[in-house]
Amino acid sequence: MQRQILLLPDHDDALVFRADSREYGLPSPATLAKWACRPSESPIQLPYTLVGRRVAYRVGDLRRLRDALTFQHSADRAAKRLRRDAKSSEGTVE
Repeated sequence: MQRQILLLPDHDDALVFRADSREYGLPSPATLAKWACRPSESPIQLPYTLVGRRVAYRVGDLRRLRDALTFQHSADRAAKRLRRDAKSSEGTVE
């Protein structure tokens, strides 16, 4: 059975719950939770909000995440990873 991917809502301030991320073709809830605990591993800074006990993200931020995870060529992915690693190593003291 093929799964249908939903379109993100039009309004950038609308909220999408972490548990529903896969329905929109985004990384899994477990990956999003890992990035919330370890922001240096995330492709972008991804703010979130709590709605009761549930974690939600603004649609505009999820669009930025989707754009950061979109590549034209495999070399693009390697270049983005190198830039991210260089940024994270700038903050370390040797």
